[in-house]
Amino acid sequence: MGIPKLYRWLSERYPSINEDINQYNVPEFDYFYIDMNGVFHTCAHSNNVHKQISEEKIFQDICFYIEYLFNLIRPKKVFFLAVDGVAPRSKMNQQRSRRFRKFKEMEQIRNQAIESGESSPETPTFDSNCITPGTEFMLKLNAHLIDFVAKKIQKSIEWQEITVIFSGCDVAGEGEHKIMDYIRYNKTLNLLDADSKHCIYGLDADLIMVSLSSHEPYFAILREEVIFSKNQKSSSDPMVTNFQLLHISILRDYIYHEFLEIKPKIKFPYVLEKIIDDLVLIIMLLGNDFIPNLPRFHIHKHGLQILFDSYKSIMPILDGYLNTRGKIHFERFHKFLKKLSFYDQDQFNHNSFDFRYLDDKTNQITFGEGIDLNEDFDFENMHHLSDNDDSISDESNASDDEFRATRNYYYQTKLQFENLDEDVAQLSLEYMRGIQWVLHYYYDGCVSWEWFYPYHYAPYVSDLANVSTEIEFIFKIGSPLEPLIQLLAVLPSGSKELLPKALQKLTYLPDSPLIEFFPLKFQTDLNEKINEYESIVLMPFIDQKILLKTFDDHRHELTPEDLSRNIPGSYHFFSYVENLDKNKAYDYERFPNLQDERMKFDDLRLPMEIINKELRSNIDLERHNGFPRMNGLNFKTKIEYAKIKVFRFQSQNMTLMIEVEKRSFCPSILQTMANEYVGKIVNIDWPLIKEAKLISLLDNKICYEKNKQTELKANEIERAKIFGRNILDRFKNKRGIVLDSVEFMAKVLPLSANRYSMFNGEIKLFKQWDQSPIYIPLDIVLFDCQKIFRMNPFYQSLDNIFKKNHPFYLIANPHYGSECSVIHYNSKQKCVSVVIHLRSLPLIEDLMKNYTIIMQKNFLSEKKLASTVAKSINVPEIVVRRVLGSVMITFLNKNENIKRINVGLKFKGKKDSKPYCLPGYSCYDVNEYFFVPKVIEIVEEYHRKFPEVFQMLINLNKPVYDLVDLFPDDLFAVRKSHQLFIFNSLILIRFLSDKIKKLNSIRNWFDSISISSSEHIVADAEYLDNCIIHLLEKKIIAFKASIMNRIKEETVTGQFLPENFYIPEFDLEASNLPDPKATYYLFDRVVNIKRYIPVPFGAKGYIVGIIYPEEIIKKNFNGNNQNFNNNKTSLNESNETNSMANNVTRNIESANIEVLFDEPFAGGSIDRSSDLNTFTMKASWLINVTYGEQILSLRRQSIGR
Repeated sequence: MGIPKLYRWLSERYPSINEDINQYNVPEFDYFYIDMNGVFHTCAHSNNVHKQISEEKIFQDICFYIEYLFNLIRPKKVFFLAVDGVAPRSKMNQQRSRRFRKFKEMEQIRNQAIESGESSPETPTFDSNCITPGTEFMLKLNAHLIDFVAKKIQKSIEWQEITVIFSGCDVAGEGEHKIMDYIRYNKTLNLLDADSKHCIYGLDADLIMVSLSSHEPYFAILREEVIFSKNQKSSSDPMVTNFQLLHISILRDYIYHEFLEIKPKIKFPYVLEKIIDDLVLIIMLLGNDFIPNLPRFHIHKHGLQILFDSYKSIMPILDGYLNTRGKIHFERFHKFLKKLSFYDQDQFNHNSFDFRYLDDKTNQITFGEGIDLNEDFDFENMHHLSDNDDSISDESNASDDEFRATRNYYYQTKLQFENLDEDVAQLSLEYMRGIQWVLHYYYDGCVSWEWFYPYHYAPYVSDLANVSTEIEFIFKIGSPLEPLIQLLAVLPSGSKELLPKALQKLTYLPDSPLIEFFPLKFQTDLNEKINEYESIVLMPFIDQKILLKTFDDHRHELTPEDLSRNIPGSYHFFSYVENLDKNKAYDYERFPNLQDERMKFDDLRLPMEIINKELRSNIDLERHNGFPRMNGLNFKTKIEYAKIKVFRFQSQNMTLMIEVEKRSFCPSILQTMANEYVGKIVNIDWPLIKEAKLISLLDNKICYEKNKQTELKANEIERAKIFGRNILDRFKNKRGIVLDSVEFMAKVLPLSANRYSMFNGEIKLFKQWDQSPIYIPLDIVLFDCQKIFRMNPFYQSLDNIFKKNHPFYLIANPHYGSECSVIHYNSKQKCVSVVIHLRSLPLIEDLMKNYTIIMQKNFLSEKKLASTVAKSINVPEIVVRRVLGSVMITFLNKNENIKRINVGLKFKGKKDSKPYCLPGYSCYDVNEYFFVPKVIEIVEEYHRKFPEVFQMLINLNKPVYDLVDLFPDDLFAVRKSHQLFIFNSLILIRFLSDKIKKLNSIRNWFDSISISSSEHIVADAEYLDNCIIHLLEKKIIAFKASIMNRIKEETVTGQFLPENFYIPEFDLEASNLPDPKATYYLFDRVVNIKRYIPVPFGAKGYIVGIIYPEEIIKKNFNGNNQNFNNNKTSLNESNETNSMANNVTRNIESANIEVLFDEPFAGGSIDRSSDLNTFTMKASWLINVTYGEQILSLRRQSIGR
């Protein structure tokens, strides 16, 4: 969680820090770190509280997510996977509160779901509290992840070229702080290059703080796109998730300009790194995972703005900065807190009410934000709540008295303080100690495993300001708790099954020494917050001495399996080594090339005295290296309520707007610029920086090209104006960048792709530009282009490509599509000697030949099915036909909103007048639907369970039904009740609630037979039905079994020209067809040549679906039914011929090609197959082996062979 609402506030204040990314516009990063617990919770989360997610499915999803993130970022040097281990005690209190609250929330959700008619699962639902060090789940997940990493390094070239670090749950420390230990280690030992670029994935907002405190300028945080909507549901599938980068480099520039106004006022140098350190310190006052926020200081109540304003106003009178390399300068911080306390009282005065105000409706007195006094409050004696602090003058005005009374009431009611002087002083001292502990945590690592803040609430800032400036905090490092002890400390009794059996009784037996720490009921306090997840859980802090003694008393009862969960682990530094010493291998028998160097949990922790906590000396921020920065343009800044659009909503906070300096260009200057830059690369999309090719420069009348001027045509003037207006609007309303007007434009072609080409044995980088030009205001075009940090691999010659043993695929016969390994590249003859690996293929010709017969055996016409079912359940055929499609029920919920539930089986339907069907259940051919026999059983079962639906369809024929149509017997009772109790709406509410439960029962039944989750396909699409896919799978399995351990692959050697190979490194965006002449049909044998996707490079399979975008389907098919062409013949035809011809012209590059691969893999789909072996591909990712065979056959026929 970190710091709630910080990410949104920063995004509204500094809107250009975020960048939407995809696989082809990601910056280059050397180091990629994943805070793994964010992945765990995403993949273990279900939007359906009653849907059980299997452990195997969670593990598969986690591995797929990791692989997707790796493929997205593609680190050049290091990939670090960091799992949360045992946390410091200060974090353990927050973990305990979160787990208790989570279990309580899940119980409430389950009860509400059951009350609304949803059925409970037969097996217990997944308890996310198992994502805690020391559980069996985490032990198995740890082993699974190490095995996953080992397999990837052993088999994948991309993983072999870097170091992969894994730190599991058996290594103490939070994931993000293990990562920061590693960064500090490399930084202090000067192991980082000047331009080292870091990316960290994680969901906690405190990643922003630790990234800033690292003083690594080329840093970005990867996270899923945030959409602040109640209806937004998370997904464990990264393929359907939008990702964003938060650029710390741009955030640093924003911070520089945010506080630039104090530069001429302060008495010491204005240094960005010192400003950042101070911000890290003062933002802690808003609370984090270790200490609560100060009273009335909340981000949603302008807390950050107050902190910033106080900082700006106090700095001119100080003699230096507040935070000195991770240590508080108490004297200066004291003055800052004093200044902040003035704001505190001003805010109180602004929000407080008159004491004498009496609310007639509630009979309550309210004063001070968040303070409620009931009718029994003693007003006459309220002044006695004030203590005798001499620092407050006797001449204080009424407002001061009110503030003091509120303060005292806060301490006495929230914290049950009796001796205010002593208790508040101790509270304030501990809070200050907490701030220093967290600062150390960010800058030095954990300085004490045992310290924690022992209060639920924070002191008033005015009291914090009274802490002595002469103090010095000394922390005892201690040691982390054992995993099982931490587990016992943080789990609620409702999650006791996650504990070893010997410890479970300690959570519920009345005589347990720990029983007081496992309350079944507890209070929560929003404490001026908005969301329940931000509330304070009012539970006793667990006593560590009692905890340790109790655990030791029961240690002897633990089994060896239990104790295995308590064994500390190590960091694994995995790397690929060709000729590896067995002694350095992780598992030589399984992974003969996997070197595993290990480090203990504290080996990366350096003494705080030697840690480099500043900007590295080898970094020159004035040098442009192409990383996103706010340099290159002249601009001014202004803070205002701009209502820009952030996360799809208008911002609620003030924004630091960038006002770009307007430049004026006379015709001669424009012509000079055109002569110099037209045809060259310029940078656009500032400050994110993208490449474009300059075509010309424009003013209101003239187009300036190289050594040429032409008068602009009216249509181009209008087009340029439209582009200009759109850019002005987008930059202002989404990025907070203001351009006064657009008088001068640059006509450019944006970069669409990079591709290497070969010519005479030399390699050149070829940039592909969009065919459609765009117009960019000249004021935001950068002409003196710096090196773009989205770098591509640099290949000087083909020797760099055709390395020994490097795998490639041929796109030339006689071995088209075959895998080969390089023996040698002859640069003189410009040819490649290779070993070609030839493998036999499954024989599927009979399956293709008998396609129609198989389909006819597996499907019934709608007429026949309706007749059969109608006789079986004794209903009209029209009712059966209707229930096979959509049957909509509408009703008003308790909020009087119209809701709809489809109680039809949805085996057939239409969208935009085009028929849709459900693969595996139905298909459509020659204006008729066909169904598998299993549908008969489903309809019959539906009738047995919910006869009301069928009776409704018999009684009424309507396009849309009402709830009362489904339950007509109850309608009379309701109407009669209304006559007797016309003002009693509870009757209707009870009626609706009961019937909605029945509707939910239907929906749950749909879920149980996997209908509602299945995906419909437009009937015109080319696809093989599930029954064909299952037969194809059987042939592949039988083929593998028949040759396993009997027939080895055949290898031959040969020499080929470089052009005869598909070289994936050359097609950097993988957007070009490997062979532009190739055609693609169902049943074609293909091989994956796309790296950085879940499908393994070189995986082979068969095309089982070719789905085109909707507009192309409309254009090409024009409503005609041709779904069984191209190896598919009509179910209504007796002829069994399969034509290879396809007369319809299609854009194959835009199609989604579904492939059934020979082997399952992490990230594969199981929707239409029996294993994780299907995946939706693009034609540009595939070599079509069948096409090569056909070309070879045609050539042989032409020469009479």
